[in-house]
Amino acid sequence: LTDELKDLSLLKGSAGDKTAASASSTDSAAPSSASSSTPNVEEVGKQQEDKSEPVEKEDEETDEEEEKKEMYGPTLRDVCKRIAEGKIKNVIVLSGAGISVSAGIPDFRTPGSGLYDNLEKYDLPTPESIFDLEYFQEKPEPFCLLAKELFPGKFQPTPAHHFIKLLHDKGVLLRAYTQNIDGLEYLAGLPDDKVFQCHGGFRASHCIKCRHEHSVDYVKDAVFADKVPRCERNGCSGLVKPDITFFGEALPAAFEPLVKKDFPKCDLLIVMGTSLQVQPVAGLVDEVPDTAMRLLINREEAGVGSAALDMLRSMGMDFGDSPDSLVLANPKVKALLQMFGLTGTSGFQFFSPSNKRDVFEQGDCDVGVEKMAKLLQWSKDLEKLKATKAKM
Repeated sequence: LTDELKDLSLLKGSAGDKTAASASSTDSAAPSSASSSTPNVEEVGKQQEDKSEPVEKEDEETDEEEEKKEMYGPTLRDVCKRIAEGKIKNVIVLSGAGISVSAGIPDFRTPGSGLYDNLEKYDLPTPESIFDLEYFQEKPEPFCLLAKELFPGKFQPTPAHHFIKLLHDKGVLLRAYTQNIDGLEYLAGLPDDKVFQCHGGFRASHCIKCRHEHSVDYVKDAVFADKVPRCERNGCSGLVKPDITFFGEALPAAFEPLVKKDFPKCDLLIVMGTSLQVQPVAGLVDEVPDTAMRLLINREEAGVGSAALDMLRSMGMDFGDSPDSLVLANPKVKALLQMFGLTGTSGFQFFSPSNKRDVFEQGDCDVGVEKMAKLLQWSKDLEKLKATKAKM
């Protein structure tokens, strides 16, 4: 390693030097004419004066968002303004387990309450083994017990799911890509062609030996009777599992062509409730055009150029507790990445002084979408959807 690679203190002491730099306006991103179904700028201003549900104008919150704008670039208000002006017409939502937590379904990685922390009763070699194809072939019972707990029918959509449906109702949703297998997007009322389950789901089942298809009810009846579903085809008796993508399996065949079709059209990517740790889905953040805005609604920062920094960390470099996006903005880090042919620009750029499009709304997904609905004057519409109990 070079002397500069070894001198970690140079990096640790200067990672946050540029945190106060002000970012440019988002108005240069993805220009488009205003839609007739959404209010124009003048109408938005008039609505703020006349409606009982205006865009937030409290001084304290405005000051807080202006302060964030200096550090992070654009804000949630900027995103909503562009939607209201009709400048955003093709929204892609990329969601993870975090949007289903309030429905009673645990996410995967939250310490203490996440799925991986609550699998001790299954006596697994590792938590991930429950979704490992080889382990399933040897010992299918743990997954069947988990499938019984997660099988669609006992959970209701969350406000986050209803907000995705609202985007569809307003005519701006291109598609919802979800890493979840719970199918709550369908229960929220989204059409089948507007949802893509990246890791599969319970809507179809196949024998892993001969690929013979079995009905959803066949698998459901078996797991609810605490039995392992086996293939009905004569002479097979192979294991049958829902079409959920396990470790060691390829993603659904439609994934790649659909991504190539959709993502070049995207002018707003909303990422919700995911740690963005599983590829290739995590890499979708970088598949949208440079002009598209990108919004993360999540409890923790995620998807911030970690691949490049992980390589440096593997070489013994220590960046302290600084967020990845701050570290990537450091000139010395950029120089080191260039030495290895890496740009370090992948992922969200929340803290970069040049950030013009990325927004981080930190917190609960349901709270984040309700805030968006209020800014967009969609709260009443969202409440109507929330009041509609899904038909199982």
